[in-house]
Amino acid sequence: MRSLGAIIFIAFRPIIKIYLILAVGFILARKNILTIDTSRNISYIVVSVLSPCLNFAKVVTYLDNSYIRQIGTIAISSCLVFPGQALATFAFGILAGSPRAWWGGMFLCGMLPNISDLPIAYVQSLASADIFSNTDLGVAYICIYGAVMNLIQFNLGGYRIVGFDFPDTHLSGFRPDPEKQVVSKGNSTITATCSTAGTNGREETDSLRSHAIESLDSNEDNASIQPDCIESPLRGVHRTKSVIDSIYHNRDKNVSKEGLNDIVKVYSKFNDNTDKKIEPSSTVSTAHENSYKHYLSEFMSTFISNATTPASISTVLSLVVSMIPWVKAIFVTTHQAHIHSAPDGQPPLKFLMDFVEYLGQAQVPLGLLLLGGTIGRLKVTEVPQGIWKTVLALVCFRLFIFPIIGCAFNSKLHSDGLFYGDKLLYFISNITYCLPPATSVLYFTAFYSPSDTLQTLQMNILALVYIAHYVCLIVCLPFVASYTLKISLDV
Repeated sequence: MRSLGAIIFIAFRPIIKIYLILAVGFILARKNILTIDTSRNISYIVVSVLSPCLNFAKVVTYLDNSYIRQIGTIAISSCLVFPGQALATFAFGILAGSPRAWWGGMFLCGMLPNISDLPIAYVQSLASADIFSNTDLGVAYICIYGAVMNLIQFNLGGYRIVGFDFPDTHLSGFRPDPEKQVVSKGNSTITATCSTAGTNGREETDSLRSHAIESLDSNEDNASIQPDCIESPLRGVHRTKSVIDSIYHNRDKNVSKEGLNDIVKVYSKFNDNTDKKIEPSSTVSTAHENSYKHYLSEFMSTFISNATTPASISTVLSLVVSMIPWVKAIFVTTHQAHIHSAPDGQPPLKFLMDFVEYLGQAQVPLGLLLLGGTIGRLKVTEVPQGIWKTVLALVCFRLFIFPIIGCAFNSKLHSDGLFYGDKLLYFISNITYCLPPATSVLYFTAFYSPSDTLQTLQMNILALVYIAHYVCLIVCLPFVASYTLKISLDV
């Protein structure tokens, strides 16, 4: 049994590594190296390639049909982690006087915790502490939690809740220009052709999922060689340094740092001429807008379009493979089934597992760098009067009160035998109750914000919420981890 001081140190050390990575992303964003365009493209790689690879590698390798009970416990716990926390956060926010224009964003802040890169990095850092025999199994558990959250926020259309904060662009039958989406970028303008196929629900989802910009201003991408770089060979050292600077720092030093307004301009589904081009749809009657058939059609379109994304396909495929012993044996060695090995003595498709595992390892550090970059762009231009009460209420509830509720709930599950002696699952289920809001809420809000407006009330409040959460998290998360390790698990 370890001492309390040792437990606190073990619980605190992973958060230092996480915050150092966040600091690197923060600095890169402040220097305009990790730009919004760069982050958007990297995000597309993470969501479409790295995350599916990580999910498939961990779930197939470390889960099988004997873990169905643990997956059931995750499903039970998710009822409190996602909808339960959302309702409670919403109630706390209203009591604290949250403005009506941010009710949708506040609800999503409660429903969508950062349950991907942050807890994975934390759990993986505990491997050296020799507390749990296999922390990679914990990563597989977190992948299941993440799959439930993706089901809620994308497949079930949870992201649309933010649209209720922007009634002029979401609830009045307005439509963006179906042909072109214009995004202002510095002094240049990017025009991207948008697809007109599918329903509005699918168009919104596809726009939200499309993280790559269709075309870039070539003048900005080309490195500009300063005059001092083309000088006499007698100044070779200075000349070489200038060339290197030109290659790796190809942005004008006088360009202002990117902020939340730039995020809105890039991610907003409305172009700069929204007020001129968007008109109430004349082809859809009011009765049709309010009909159950219409909403059901939009819901099914959203569900199906997201069910065909790499993340969804990866989740379903990994669960199917892991639950069928003889199929799993094709990819990894399992005691539940035996098939003929490849000439090297490994399962026939072991090379595919090597491939997805190798790629999946890049998800967490890249995800944390992007998170740090997002935090680096947060800037509050105006603090609405009295909003500090709402921010304080949300932070106190999510990071101080809700972990107590969650740990008590898990203690009841543990006493009822629903953790089946799995200490790692118990630990992960506890720390999921002490996580800040997912940064996806910020991008959902930017998605619905008019791109031709200054920083909105919603973006200002979100900036305050994220800053407050990540300031307090460095204390709250290690505290919950220490409590779980020392009191609940008695390690």
